[in-house]
Amino acid sequence: MTWQERVLELHQTLPEGAKPPWRVWANKLTHEYGLSLSPDALRSAWRRRGRIDSLRENKKSVVEAPAKSQGDLTKNLLANIEKGASFDGLCKFFGLSRRIIAAHIEDLQDGGYDIVIDGDSVALNRQAFPDVQNETKQNWAGRRKIKFGLVGDTHLCSKSQQLTHCNTMYDIFADREVPDVYHAGDIVDGEDVYPGHRYEIFKVGADEQKHYAVENYPRRSGVTTHFITGNHDLKYYQKMGLDIGVALAGEREDMKYLGQYFAKIWITPRCCLQLEHPLGKPAYAASYKTQRKIDNMRGGDKPNILVEGHYHYHINFFRRNVHAFCVPSFQAPTNLSRRLGLESDNGAFIVELEVDETGDVKSVKSEFFPFYVFIPDDF
Repeated sequence: MTWQERVLELHQTLPEGAKPPWRVWANKLTHEYGLSLSPDALRSAWRRRGRIDSLRENKKSVVEAPAKSQGDLTKNLLANIEKGASFDGLCKFFGLSRRIIAAHIEDLQDGGYDIVIDGDSVALNRQAFPDVQNETKQNWAGRRKIKFGLVGDTHLCSKSQQLTHCNTMYDIFADREVPDVYHAGDIVDGEDVYPGHRYEIFKVGADEQKHYAVENYPRRSGVTTHFITGNHDLKYYQKMGLDIGVALAGEREDMKYLGQYFAKIWITPRCCLQLEHPLGKPAYAASYKTQRKIDNMRGGDKPNILVEGHYHYHINFFRRNVHAFCVPSFQAPTNLSRRLGLESDNGAFIVELEVDETGDVKSVKSEFFPFYVFIPDDF
């Protein structure tokens, strides 16, 4: 039985109207099949099968529906959900079966819209928050040396983006045979994050920024980017319920979305990498906020490796048995950062772990790759 067939089998065990626990199932199937399966991958597998069945059962209504109605259906459906709707109301309004409406809602969810179904109620969620249950397990396979890259804050679609340097870094990842890169958030620059921000971007709108990221974020054979979303990415989520991370991962097989603001990645059964995109401005001393965060962690909850984005500067230190990395950006100073007197380091890390037979970390070796000269109008 393939993992896709296993998803269908699990779905058939759900009580009528129950919401599938995609994250629980993803962890379960990851363990069963030894693959790195995300909740989005499972949901897409079920949606494809469910939609095929729905179209077969409702072939007549689909064929007879006017072309214009079909072309506008997704847009109109989203507009109704934004106002607050019920399944029965949507079915009556569009003249379609519950299964057809459910299939289109799944399409919207796969496109990044966070649509919440509670009984007969259908609503759009716009409240982004860090989910402490965002955990994934990598396929360790007993390797004693593990290599990965660390990047963050690429801010694509910003007029200050440094895409050339980012591409150079991914060339280095590929040349050094780095299989996994962890991105600490703010892949795109978003829109209206602060007053006047719209004048500092060259792509306006969620669809344009998502399309630009899909087409232009570095893609290298053998390199997978595992990422979270930051405050710039999630501005569209707050405005219109669209999680651009879901949309991006849905169109790029080499990019795996781990969650909003926060994720835990078990590199081995005994080595946890915690990926975060914090809030606020840097402290008076660059390392202060990260140090305080580690000091406030409980003993049993500390990760082995803490990786933070957002601050746009480079830091690497060891405290309370935590190897901490603040990853810089791939963005030149903006008008706002200059006015606030904030720095903007550019660069990335390659980290190599040596672990024992149980997966415990024995040594950590990191190499930093700085880019000193900003490229004007790098878009």
